[in-house]
Amino acid sequence: MSAFIFSSLHSNQLLASLQLLYWLLFHPSCWRQWVATIDSSLPPDFALFMLSRQQWQQPQLRHLLFSIYVVEPLILTVMAGWGLLILDLDLLIQRGLVYAVISSIVGRLVSGITISVAFSLIASISNIFLISGSFFWLTDPQTRGIVLLCSGVLAVSLASSVLCSIVIEEDEFPRSRWFQPIVKIILGLLRFVAIMLVSVLGMLWLTSIMASGTGDHVVTVALLSLVLAMGFEFGYFTHHWRWATAISLTSGMIIFGLSQWSPLAETLESAIVGSLFNGLFFTWLFALPYLLLKPLAGMGAGIVAGLLGSGGIYYLFWSLTSANHQPNQLWLWLLVAGGLGLTQHWWRPVLFYPGEMLWNRILYHLERRMNHDIPPPHILVSATPLPAEIEPMKVNTCWLRWHSAFWDEQQWLPCYGLEKYLVLVNEQQPQLGEKFMAQLSQTRQRWATQTAQIELGIRSLQDCTHLAAIQTIYHRLPTERSSHRLTDLLSRFGSISRDVAATLARENFYTQRHALIQSINLVGEIRQDLRFFPISDPRWLNLSEQWIILLKAHLEQLAEQIQNSPDIDNPYITGVPLRSQDAKMFVGRRNEGMRIEQLLQDKNTPPLLLYGQRRIGKTSLLYQLGNWLTESYVPMLVDLQGPVSSATSYQNFFYNMSREMRKSAGQHRYRQLTLPPLKREALQADPFTGFDEWLDLVEESVEGRTVLLTLDEFEALANAFTRGPLTPDLILGMFRHQIQHRARFRLLMAGATSLDKFPGWSGYLINLETIHLRYLAAEEAMKLIELPLAEFSLRYTTAAKQGILELTRGHPALIQLVCKEIVRLNNEQQMPVKNLVQPADVEVAARQALTSGQTYFNYLAEHPPQVLKLLRVIAAQGEGVALRREQLAQWYSQPEVETVLARLVQCELLENIAPDYYRFQVELIRRWFV
Repeated sequence: MSAFIFSSLHSNQLLASLQLLYWLLFHPSCWRQWVATIDSSLPPDFALFMLSRQQWQQPQLRHLLFSIYVVEPLILTVMAGWGLLILDLDLLIQRGLVYAVISSIVGRLVSGITISVAFSLIASISNIFLISGSFFWLTDPQTRGIVLLCSGVLAVSLASSVLCSIVIEEDEFPRSRWFQPIVKIILGLLRFVAIMLVSVLGMLWLTSIMASGTGDHVVTVALLSLVLAMGFEFGYFTHHWRWATAISLTSGMIIFGLSQWSPLAETLESAIVGSLFNGLFFTWLFALPYLLLKPLAGMGAGIVAGLLGSGGIYYLFWSLTSANHQPNQLWLWLLVAGGLGLTQHWWRPVLFYPGEMLWNRILYHLERRMNHDIPPPHILVSATPLPAEIEPMKVNTCWLRWHSAFWDEQQWLPCYGLEKYLVLVNEQQPQLGEKFMAQLSQTRQRWATQTAQIELGIRSLQDCTHLAAIQTIYHRLPTERSSHRLTDLLSRFGSISRDVAATLARENFYTQRHALIQSINLVGEIRQDLRFFPISDPRWLNLSEQWIILLKAHLEQLAEQIQNSPDIDNPYITGVPLRSQDAKMFVGRRNEGMRIEQLLQDKNTPPLLLYGQRRIGKTSLLYQLGNWLTESYVPMLVDLQGPVSSATSYQNFFYNMSREMRKSAGQHRYRQLTLPPLKREALQADPFTGFDEWLDLVEESVEGRTVLLTLDEFEALANAFTRGPLTPDLILGMFRHQIQHRARFRLLMAGATSLDKFPGWSGYLINLETIHLRYLAAEEAMKLIELPLAEFSLRYTTAAKQGILELTRGHPALIQLVCKEIVRLNNEQQMPVKNLVQPADVEVAARQALTSGQTYFNYLAEHPPQVLKLLRVIAAQGEGVALRREQLAQWYSQPEVETVLARLVQCELLENIAPDYYRFQVELIRRWFV
């Protein structure tokens, strides 16, 4: 970017003055950034009275103030003096120059002290040009007076609009804030007028001894009283009494000096007197209502009050003193002037638009002409250092840096052709193009960035002529879903590319094949959507067909590898839950899924509890709900064993909850939603209110769908309540409130026990519906054993399948564990017995599983020593043998043994097969205790 425009303030004072004007009118963010470099605590609309002693000592601040209050006024004075002394100007024009320069200098100083330094610069410059023009073109005193008053109102309203632009970000510009709240503006103005009247009357009373003099003395005393009253109000509003005293005394001295000087009308001396008087009072009358109303009702209300205080009081004075003037006409012109200044950020870009478009077109043609001198993209992005003669050319030939989108950030009209320019630069200089697009994405021309990203994305996708390109292209594509249809298509291709990369990184041919089929189906869905919602660009349909051809070709290669491979690929998964992407590897649980869906369809559905013993498949079922439920539901899975339950404050608890919900909503391939973030600052004052307001935004984001909030491992909350500082009455009460008052929210909890273990919770989770997750049915278990994936080459004898079923009782995690060991053992055998599982293989694999599955069995050792001893005694009796309660009473007394046995039955380790007879439910678990 240009050093003059976009870097720090220029060292040359004259250029610095011009640079400050440019910043305020065209690039307010530069002003904000420069003020922040001086002092991060300094507001961009700072006034001189706000500055501390340390800030006055900052060299950067002194440089800025010297340019505004010394160099520029000096230049204006010299130019005016040159015009008066050398040029043969008419007396009226000479008076206009003197009046414009002096009034602007006086107004600049007063407004810089009381309102804002930025305001003072824009208001004074506008005032000079407007007033000089009125004296140059107008000769009628009455009309010129009207124009002078309207010029003053236009200057301060224009400066007010610029002041708002440096304080408020461009997308937050308050169009309606000018007129709200009206009541506060009226009350504030009445307070201002009342204080002024009391102050003036008090000062007149104190100086009543002079009232017996001439009328001029009374007027002088009244003006002095008014000045002192203004100084008192300034000190009262700002609490900076030193500044108030200094500015009051200075203004009083000016008024007193003017009262001793009675120049003739229509002379240069009269212009000096009028400019000093009007520059002083007009600025004061704007500043005081502004300072009063800004803290009460905001900057917009302060600006309206200031305009009413300055223009309004001058209008009343004009109406009372002018005999030949119709006040209604002046009122109308003042409204036009004020509205024109306040809306400059709307009409100024329109006025400059044709010239900017012509300039941008010239830059684009220059860029295209220079393209033949720029190295091709593969050279620019290569790791090899560029030759010395190429590197400078790559930087110097980019004209995009001078595009109006970069130097006029307030241009709200679209810069047509910018998207083509961005594509051109990105293709020739990708790294530089990415920087330009990152800058533009924060401006009002972000539409061009989005359009260019889509075009670049399509061209990148067209370059995917082989599988290796497909699995790496997601680095250059968005992967988050978007409301924009074409951007959403790119993100879908990016997600598929990422899935293909993860698929090809797997060593298992079966899982590769399964995941690749899913990717092909997803591309097929894109192709169907393109036909159902036709898009004018035919390249999208060609891309989807090209990807399907490439993926199917690799799928055929995988099939050949599977057939020719001497080893059996191991498709069984242990230790981790099956996620939504592994839907085809998930077996059974359809009855439980249908039960959950039926309960969710009821508008009065209470909270749901899914419980079952550990590793029975609860978390896997929660992941599969996203595939089973209709698109009207948005599952959001929160693992309470993670950062949520370990939070040390309510702020952290709700913050971690929101992170888990956002992550879950964005990960599901069919419902990739981007929820609004919940910032920590929103939870500082009241975390419950902040989280509740964030849930309002979540409801808006899901667009009428039902949110299914699933809390996995809910028992972790009990540990958090015990540890503190979280309490069940507040956390569970919050969940109950959401259930009762949010019709679009459903709550599903999952854990290893029923709620009977936490009796105090039932008062919050009223009418809880429970779903007990048990072992797989025999046919479901057989399917998991025989056919975990399509075209699985391993076969089992009937006795081997029955042996696995008897060992595991249909426990899905244990089936996966034993079968995984079977595949590993059979790969060590020779053909033809390699692909056939015998009962002996099952027994060997079962012994190996007790060792390899140690992470699963470790939780069984969490019981107290006496309970473990009792379990070992039962296990030592042999397979299927049960012991009577009386036989176990030697370790416990009768009441204690009943309690222990009931707990072991509840956690599904033992079963009561007959009155007072107990044995292990799962044979493999019994063997572990042996």
